[in-house]
Amino acid sequence: MADQDNKATILIIDDEPDIITYLEAIFEDNGFTVLSASNGEIGLSVAKAKRPDLITLDITMPGKSGTEVFRRLRVDPDTGSIPIIIITGVQDFRQFIYQRSIDPPDGYMEKPVDPDGLLRLINRILAGRKNRPE
Repeated sequence: MADQDNKATILIIDDEPDIITYLEAIFEDNGFTVLSASNGEIGLSVAKAKRPDLITLDITMPGKSGTEVFRRLRVDPDTGSIPIIIITGVQDFRQFIYQRSIDPPDGYMEKPVDPDGLLRLINRILAGRKNRPE
């Protein structure tokens, strides 16, 4: 059971089933526990209920957009400190998201996702959180 406690949990919020399956395989193959949500509203509920160690968030989703989900995650005291990596197919979105008045995402990647680069980014973010005093 102690092994389970050391395993970081990642929440994938994306409306594309193929992307969710792809990211789940990458994360599970590398020892992470994975949660997923197929839209922003579900993602917000899962994030609040489960408090994952990290969230990957797509920006272009029907219904509640990723930008709205990002903003709501950041302003909620229960989810505001969870690291978020934006994963999007929208070119040049990085400039937009980093110019917002709320804290920027902890990472950003464009689709198609480079799995090695994504894992390096996740491990760096999680290692930095582990070393931070509470």
